[in-house]
Amino acid sequence: WSSPRDVVMKLLWLTLFVCASKINGTGRRAQTGGRAQTGGQANPSLKVGTQIKLALLTADAPEFDEASGLWKQHAAGPAIGATPFGSLAFSLTAGGEVLATALVYASLGFPSDVLEHEHASQMPSPCTLELFKIETAEAHRRQGYATALITLMLKWLKCYAGVAPYLFARDTSGIEGLYTRWGFRATDPQYPHVHVIDLRRVAARA
Repeated sequence: WSSPRDVVMKLLWLTLFVCASKINGTGRRAQTGGRAQTGGQANPSLKVGTQIKLALLTADAPEFDEASGLWKQHAAGPAIGATPFGSLAFSLTAGGEVLATALVYASLGFPSDVLEHEHASQMPSPCTLELFKIETAEAHRRQGYATALITLMLKWLKCYAGVAPYLFARDTSGIEGLYTRWGFRATDPQYPHVHVIDLRRVAARA
């Protein structure tokens, strides 16, 4: 297994082959090697022909330690937040504007015993990933940019599927069914706000 740090620069720009005309015109779908769903009303703030990009900050990228079978310990990065095992900061941008952002932390295990028991036999290591935060800029909400960001982010995170196949998130959005639409599942009735997705299935679909 090779760490993403071995294959990307500290700031990686992935250009999506999609123009704002596709988003503003139909408001439905754009192609980027897979499909990034966008929807809602047309966004007049983006000019036709504007490129949408995924920016990925990997200065504090999680690294797997083969010897221990755990994440390597990282120093806390002041720009990212205090996290001992590293993090990844994703941004969806267009024309210099930030449309949506997401922060993923490297973690160990799940936040509930039920989830631990459910997934333990399918985990090659105790390593997991947590979608700590996802947010759309106020001026660009209800345009489907968070969904587009999640779609692209999951495809990138599949490089971790061999050692940390599960990404979990705590849904505090108040939007019913949001994480389910993104492919996550909530299976612990005591913690219905905790949703989990198997990155190996994302990898299989890509």
